[in-house]
Amino acid sequence: MWFRLKSFSCPQALPCVYKSGIQVIVMRMFVAIDMSRDIIDRCMEVVSSLAECGADLRTVRPENLHMTIKFLGEVREEDSVSVCKSIERVSGEFKPFRLSLSGLGQFGKRGSPKVVWAGVSTGSDAVYNISLALEKGMSHIRRDDKEPSPHLTLARVRSPRFSNKLTETIKHLGDVKLGELEVKEIKLKQSFLEPEGPIYSDFRTFELGHKPV
Repeated sequence: MWFRLKSFSCPQALPCVYKSGIQVIVMRMFVAIDMSRDIIDRCMEVVSSLAECGADLRTVRPENLHMTIKFLGEVREEDSVSVCKSIERVSGEFKPFRLSLSGLGQFGKRGSPKVVWAGVSTGSDAVYNISLALEKGMSHIRRDDKEPSPHLTLARVRSPRFSNKLTETIKHLGDVKLGELEVKEIKLKQSFLEPEGPIYSDFRTFELGHKPV
């Protein structure tokens, strides 16, 4: 049986669990693509436009803006080495590619959006294939039965307030251009949950097209 301990009981404020009487450090992790400064600035302009409709939104902070390509959840410290090796193998199989973001969409029932996202116009196939390869290589860490859906999360909807206006605004911005970047690397990131929101840090960076020796 596993018992979760408070995060301050572990070194560097990492969460821990007990298994068979042994303390185990776990890290909340995911693989992602970082956005360029230009794309971040443009996304924040769009987020401001969304907020003007009065909807109850929790927007993604600029420093947290990223495209998740594989969520791993809680990874034991002892498994982080094999995780890095798997990502290194996958990243070596794919060449750098161009990623373009445009258009807005939403997750949730019609007329009741839950998440507002930016779409991928160029590079969607590359992101999709990398996601599939990561899933295949790390399904023993966390299995995801959903098909990859390349997108960039901009905001989450906290309540149905002005949902209709929000839906109209998303539709109005359906063709918005958010920019493009050359994706040369992917990153394994850690997530630290704080009262004011999550804080992300880079655990390791993997260069695309660079095969391990």
